[in-house]
Amino acid sequence: MPTRRAALYARVSTEEQTRGNYPSCVSQLEELKSACAYNGWDASYTIKDEGFSAGTLKRPGLSQLRELVASRQIDVIVCTWYDRLTRSREFYTLDAEFKDHGVQFVTLHDPADTTTAAGRFMESMLVAAKTYEREQTGEKVRTKMRLRQEKGLHQGGLVPFGFIVEHETKL
Repeated sequence: MPTRRAALYARVSTEEQTRGNYPSCVSQLEELKSACAYNGWDASYTIKDEGFSAGTLKRPGLSQLRELVASRQIDVIVCTWYDRLTRSREFYTLDAEFKDHGVQFVTLHDPADTTTAAGRFMESMLVAAKTYEREQTGEKVRTKMRLRQEKGLHQGGLVPFGFIVEHETKL
């Protein structure tokens, strides 16, 4: 049996996560390479999307990954978690593309045997949970911003011309 060609995919949402002690793309890729070595897979491609939200499929690394799938250059995609690939129902769009081209999708920490009904159910629950988490976080942020605005507090970003922000009160 020929060695499986793997694409390793890592993503973080913010530039800040690319530095420091966060689970950066570098640390994700180290873990993914180790898993490939353990399984005897050839880590043919390493793809990073640094500073991109999982709420959209419009990311340069993900576009590259989809091109590799469409051109049948890989046999398996390896991620640490489902939410590294996407945090939305658009997962099913990607999953269909992968299956149409005979590419297996593997996560290290959210394993689900999708060849069984129970595994497919577990996968749908994981995707739903990741989608819920992303949408709930958005609701919390919007609520916090609205409350800050109602109090007249600065929302961050550039201070409008002619205004000065007092660092202690943020007014």
